[in-house]
Amino acid sequence: MAVSEQLKVAMEEYDDFGSISHFLPASKQSHQLFAVVDINTKVVGIEAGVGAGLTSASDHWVLKLILSRDL
Repeated sequence: MAVSEQLKVAMEEYDDFGSISHFLPASKQSHQLFAVVDINTKVVGIEAGVGAGLTSASDHWVLKLILSRDL
């Protein structure tokens, strides 16, 4: 959802099902849900979020930070 041209908020989900040739059993799959904020300035793009594990095989809490800059 765009709050402004420079600020966006979103929900993201990340999953680990295993390899394509051999999916992991459901008890070993990782599923995480993140609340994310994206801030774009003229100098740098910032994506920050906090994620919660949805399965016992997931990390309980994860923080993420991505800094980007056009070359």
